Amino acid sequence: MIKPILAIFLFQTVFSIPLNRSDILDNDHVQLMPLERDGEINEKFRQEMLFSHNLDTTDTKQLADSIKEMFKITDKNEDGYLTAEELKSQIRKNMEEHLERSKNDSEKFFEIIDLNKDGWVTWEEFEPHFDNMHRSDHDENELLQDHTEGLNSRIFKKKIKKCRVRKHPDAQKHNFSDPHRVEDEKRMFNRSDITKDGRLDKMEWHIFLHPEYSSQGLVEIVNDLIDVYDKNNDREISQEEFVNGVPGSIDETNPEFEKMEEEETKRRIAEFTTEIDQDSNGKASFRELYEYVDPQNFRLASKEVNDIMMLTDTNNDGKVSLEELLERDWLLARSSLLSARNGLHDEM
Repeated sequence: MIKPILAIFLFQTVFSIPLNRSDILDNDHVQLMPLERDGEINEKFRQEMLFSHNLDTTDTKQLADSIKEMFKITDKNEDGYLTAEELKSQIRKNMEEHLERSKNDSEKFFEIIDLNKDGWVTWEEFEPHFDNMHRSDHDENELLQDHTEGLNSRIFKKKIKKCRVRKHPDAQKHNFSDPHRVEDEKRMFNRSDITKDGRLDKMEWHIFLHPEYSSQGLVEIVNDLIDVYDKNNDREISQEEFVNGVPGSIDETNPEFEKMEEEETKRRIAEFTTEIDQDSNGKASFRELYEYVDPQNFRLASKEVNDIMMLTDTNNDGKVSLEELLERDWLLARSSLLSARNGLHDEM
């Protein structure tokens, strides 16, 4: 079992303060951004916009209950219907609440990590916590069991499967299950140190945990995405690079692998041409990528709402009833309605 002191830390950080970055274990996922830091499409984008909690979309009852709860909150005039404006208003509110919650989470976690209470967090103060949560003596099943309520176990399994263990000079000392992750984490920590004084104040700490809410953090995220996709080093991403540049998470042993791979290709082409490449020149510039991933840019969320209305408003009366949403609950459980048209996303 996990050591008592670590169990206390996990309880405080995972159950009491839902961190982003992402809950320390998922280094790539950033809430309310359409792309992961590793270049994969965020399959939870719509879920994060519409619902206030993690959702197991395979649980039809939980999905239905969540839709009912969302409908009740969003139907401001209580007429039994949702308009596009009501949905947009609720999503904007969700985004604002997430921003405020992220600030509160950062401050609480800051107080835990800042052991000497000097108002700064150093890497030396943070590293033991990061180290403890990645030790190889906490195997996958143990971590999954202890984090069922606080973490998305499916994503964690995916991350374990994707890990590539590399030799690290401190690997034996720290016993890291994935040694190079500490290098990545320290690099992000140092990038958040705007004043370059070797420590993070509360603002810099917030950027470290939630880079999506700062211009500096978004610049680094976009640069990371370009590093992932850009194969010819022109600092732009072509459609071909976007579609073929990231290994997918489709299991090649699946008997329907070829069909799934074809659908994934269609999905990524649609995402690139419709959502990213705004000037339709076949390439995604830094500016286009920045606007695409910026969670405070409401364009993409507004587009999602319009697609939801178009695909759920079966009688074309300009509004959707609870019944219409429940009949097409799977549409709300996907990250993009483009996926609904071209072969659905897996989760959201």
